[in-house]
Amino acid sequence: MQPNVQAYNYPVQKDGMNQPMDQQFYQQQQPINQGQGVPLGHPVNPQYIPVQQQQPFINGPVIIQPIVVQQIRRANADGCSYPADIICPYCQKAVQTYIKHKSGCHTWLACWLLFLFFLPLFFLPFCFEECLDKIHLCPNCGKKVGKKKYKMCG
Repeated sequence: MQPNVQAYNYPVQKDGMNQPMDQQFYQQQQPINQGQGVPLGHPVNPQYIPVQQQQPFINGPVIIQPIVVQQIRRANADGCSYPADIICPYCQKAVQTYIKHKSGCHTWLACWLLFLFFLPLFFLPFCFEECLDKIHLCPNCGKKVGKKKYKMCG
């Protein structure tokens, strides 16, 4: 059982009378680009033009120099919120301070304001390290080398 298929044979035009003159000239004269199937003079993709980049050429040995970073040490840690690298004025050693937190006058003021306006949360300023004064101590000799006071508005 074969399907009922009809095939039509169209006549081949040999004389080219029905084709426009430009198309005949184009088909006869234009050679094809190196097997790409695109006629010469027409870009493959007009938006994309590949550019070949060359690798830089280094002539001779490459000298690698070390980068020296100097760390600036402070004389004291006043106003620092975090441990600071200082030279202790008491023991004359380069150290990183450690911080001890204590309640100051602004911590107590925040506590009283919360007590007056919102009683259940009056203790919160003592629970947050941001609301406490920061005392910087030398880990070598244990002396106070700086302080940062808590300020409610600033």
